[in-house]
Amino acid sequence: MFKGAADAVKRATAGLTTAPATKKSAISGTDADSSSPTIAYSGGASSYVPQQRPVVAATQQPAAPTQQQATSTPGAAVHSTPADAVGLSSTTSPQPAVGTATAPVLQATAQVLRDSTPACTATQTTPGGAAYSTPSASPAVQSLGLPSVGSALTTGVLPESDSNNDDEWEEDEEEVEPQLKSNNASCIAIYAKFLALGTHTGKIFILDFQGNQLISFESHDYTVNEISIDGTGHYLASCSDDGRVVINALMAKEVITCEYHRPIKAVSIDPNYIRKNTRQYCVGGSSGHLMVNVKGILKAKDVVIHQGQGAIHTIKWKGQFIAWASDTGIRVWDVSSRQQIGAIPREPGSPRPDLYRCCLCWEDERTLIIGWADGVKICEVKERPPTDQAGFFLQITAKFKTDFFISGVAPYGTQLVLLAYIEENTDPEGRPVVVPERYHPELRLMSKSGREFVSDAIEVEGYKDYHATAYRLEYSLKGPMFFLMAPKGIVVARPRDLDDHIDWLLEKHKFAEALMECEHETKKYARIVEIYLNDLISKQEYTKAVRVCVETFGSDPELWEKWIITFTEHGQLARLVDYIPTRNPTLKTVTYTNVILYFLRCDPDRCLQLISAWESLFDVKEIFIAMKTITPTEKHKLGIAQVEHLNGTVSELKTQKELVANLQQALKEEAAKSKTYQADVAELQQHNERLQREKRETEAALCEERICVA
Repeated sequence: MFKGAADAVKRATAGLTTAPATKKSAISGTDADSSSPTIAYSGGASSYVPQQRPVVAATQQPAAPTQQQATSTPGAAVHSTPADAVGLSSTTSPQPAVGTATAPVLQATAQVLRDSTPACTATQTTPGGAAYSTPSASPAVQSLGLPSVGSALTTGVLPESDSNNDDEWEEDEEEVEPQLKSNNASCIAIYAKFLALGTHTGKIFILDFQGNQLISFESHDYTVNEISIDGTGHYLASCSDDGRVVINALMAKEVITCEYHRPIKAVSIDPNYIRKNTRQYCVGGSSGHLMVNVKGILKAKDVVIHQGQGAIHTIKWKGQFIAWASDTGIRVWDVSSRQQIGAIPREPGSPRPDLYRCCLCWEDERTLIIGWADGVKICEVKERPPTDQAGFFLQITAKFKTDFFISGVAPYGTQLVLLAYIEENTDPEGRPVVVPERYHPELRLMSKSGREFVSDAIEVEGYKDYHATAYRLEYSLKGPMFFLMAPKGIVVARPRDLDDHIDWLLEKHKFAEALMECEHETKKYARIVEIYLNDLISKQEYTKAVRVCVETFGSDPELWEKWIITFTEHGQLARLVDYIPTRNPTLKTVTYTNVILYFLRCDPDRCLQLISAWESLFDVKEIFIAMKTITPTEKHKLGIAQVEHLNGTVSELKTQKELVANLQQALKEEAAKSKTYQADVAELQQHNERLQREKRETEAALCEERICVA
């Protein structure tokens, strides 16, 4: 589907700028008179006269005299009550904490933003560092690339963390050039088959998940603050500090530009944008007005659905509900009933709302995940009981505090993936510092009750220069995949499969666990056994190596024969010899013969025991010849009596073997004669039967002649 979209986009060209006429809004609310946008349509049939309006410097409208302060309790409905503006103060950042490390669930990779190239070549790098529970610094997605923005989307796979909870992360990532410089990434949006990346220069790039550029737009003059994609992936809305909201069609020659003359910080397009004639989107910014733009016959109209609660920071539209964050808290609007259904105030003593961006994520059409500063809340939209007034209300079902600041939230099954921003505002002696110490961002896998399963540090270039608002976390249900955006890099994390898990166990030298995870039929099993045994032998842990042989070789003769040779070379065959199988499987004759020859030179008694036990499995002639080559010195060293006894046994056995061989030969000859005799008897029987048959035929003919004569 998207291939066609890309082709259509490449053919798109600039069109006519028009000033549409007015139409009454389909959404009830207060009209934004002074902030009504100038809308430019491109690529569509139109007879309007082109009109251009200059961009005016943004002005802050005064807040309403009364604010709504919401009170909330986990498990209870959220309701609003009039209150004065909430006073907020900064807080010191928490100390970084390392989560309990377990086997990884996600693996990550990253992409590269190429400089001055029409399409970015995807490059894959090796793991970049982080703990686990989900990712890996680069195994599963492969690579994302960025187009002509002169940057590198740093790639990395998040490796699984050790069970001993160390916060050490591996660094074997390749350098990718050129680096993102003047065109750093500012925001990201994900669709099922592509991603959209906004930059600080106003450009927007559409990339596939392999990092190839599909199309780009020069929609803005300043930083792109937010990108929103409709439910079909056909339309993309973006907003910027230049005061414009631009909607680009990806499968048609259509561009809609709306001028608001003030910085726009958030935009969210109707998920059903393409299916509705109203073509709605929600927008807000520093003015404090939250507006829904509705297309009319002649003019698009903005309807103010909220104002007077400070700047609008984030908007997320899912189904019939719009959630947004302002200076005082989070609210949810029901588009169908055109009313606010709940409000969640900011926690008292929280940092300034502009310091740490509010992260909103709809897990489904009724569940909203909120991450702001160091707090997480999970809310559900529920229907009111039949006895109450019809409609919906917002209820907090869970909330918890973190020991880090949150730069992104995403659902992962019944758990959460949080993007953690960690900084230290005090020195070792507890005194405040002017410049905080910043650490690599981390992906944290947590339960919805706040229990941390994994902490994965992610290597990000220039992380010491970035604040929490510089990072973004988005996710795609396809996979699923998690996209961590930094100004100079994107890391993609996805769930690990069994092969990834086994590879991680091997990297950590957890060979026993790797064998338990790996089935005998898989191709990796023999390789894991070999790696494990080589590691044990290099550590001279021969007893443990023997146990691994017995437990893993089973009825595989090739493994037994190979490792018998290895133990022989290391002089440790005595540890293994008691476990060498004689049937199921039966090994090659040369293997048993070589084992006996090994003990012939070092342990005659053991050699004699093996000869007695393996009478029919080895080559007696080879042993007899070897006995003749033993020198007097060796006899004295091994024990003359033992050697002579062994020699007598071998000679006797050789004689017995020769007698058996002669007897077998005689039996073969007798059997051959018997076969010849049996063949002669069979031939005589056939001849006799033929004569009897001829006799009967002659008697019958004579009988017929007598009858005729009579």
